Amino acid sequence: MPDPSESSLLSRWIAECGDDLLGYLVRRLRCRETAADLCQETFVRLLDSGLWAQARDPNALAYRVARNLAIDHVRRQRTEARHRSAEPVPADLPGPAPTPEEALDTQQRLACLEQAIASLPPKCRRGVFIR
Repeated sequence: MPDPSESSLLSRWIAECGDDLLGYLVRRLRCRETAADLCQETFVRLLDSGLWAQARDPNALAYRVARNLAIDHVRRQRTEARHRSAEPVPADLPGPAPTPEEALDTQQRLACLEQAIASLPPKCRRGVFIR
């Protein structure tokens, strides 16, 4: 926890830099709520690390941290969007019925798998692997 004079200095610095940093993040992210969250996260990280007090240019450091948080946020959104678009259809929704050839192929593959499992030693069949 910073001492009172350091806390006062930090508060003054945040007051001076905060609005500009928030504006920067809003322009990058186009979402005021997300920008506000990341702005706050920037100051929390700088305070927790103590780097803001040691930096030659604390404003530049704050912008760098904010920029990195914004990049991480955008990457996370893109990854989540990719996963949402690739989500499988829930099992309780009926899909297209398999053709007779597909059904026969599935049955044959299952029989081969069952035969392969049956040929394993008993411990392997139970899922215990001894090296």
